[in-house]
Amino acid sequence: MRSAVAGLMAIAILTPARAAADDALKRLRPTLVYSDAERDRTTSVDRIAPRLGEGDRIDLRRERPAREVVYGHEARGGDGRRWLQYWLFFLTNTQDRGIVRTGRHEGDWELFQLRLDDAGRPDLATLTQHSWAEGCPPGRLRSERGAPVVFVANGSHALYSEPGVGDRQWPDPDDEADGRGRRVRPAVVAIEDGRPGWTRWPGRWGDSEAGLVPGEQSSPRGPAFYEDAAWRDPSGFHAARAIECGAAPPRRAWQWPAVLALLTIAVLLGVRRATYNRRR
Repeated sequence: MRSAVAGLMAIAILTPARAAADDALKRLRPTLVYSDAERDRTTSVDRIAPRLGEGDRIDLRRERPAREVVYGHEARGGDGRRWLQYWLFFLTNTQDRGIVRTGRHEGDWELFQLRLDDAGRPDLATLTQHSWAEGCPPGRLRSERGAPVVFVANGSHALYSEPGVGDRQWPDPDDEADGRGRRVRPAVVAIEDGRPGWTRWPGRWGDSEAGLVPGEQSSPRGPAFYEDAAWRDPSGFHAARAIECGAAPPRRAWQWPAVLALLTIAVLLGVRRATYNRRR
């Protein structure tokens, strides 16, 4: 009897808190502004989820976009602060490196998150962009109906605080987030640790697997298994990934030497092959 009463008391306490969290997630959900060339959109996983138990990855080639949603998750960061996370799922990432075509992969999870102050107002935002993120105070974000506006790059779905071109280091293609395409504020679906069941699935959302070719990428894992423990520690993720708001994409010191080394190897192999053919 006592356990039943305790359970009812816990429900009574948790229900208002859960309702408040869901209200905040709904009220502050972002407006997404796509590039004019974008043909993909953030989509529900309702039709995909029933197939997730079949292996460690899921084939998305025959899937079509479903209802347009973002998945809302409230978490406490390592800093003790409340964070609202908005997870965006796309069926594919179509951005590639031209002739080589590396960079394309099935499935794509992106994250936009907001830190709240003691009054429940946002005071920091994180917008994921490839292996880094843009960190912005809310005052640097455009606003619509009291909620942030986020610009989605064509193909890669990297998230930007302003429309424009993200000038990435060659051979990575630039991010085109021109803001001239569709403008939508998707419905938010609240998710929690283990609820719904697909949040516990550790496999890859897509059937792409990186090989030996530089730049190839595997399909991503879901929100609860995202890099740098974003799901469990939003503040730690922000600290590890965020660059200054509006800053250009970071340069990689190793990238140019690696490209030059590969080109040198290719030239040497070509010369060796030509020499061998002449001797024959």
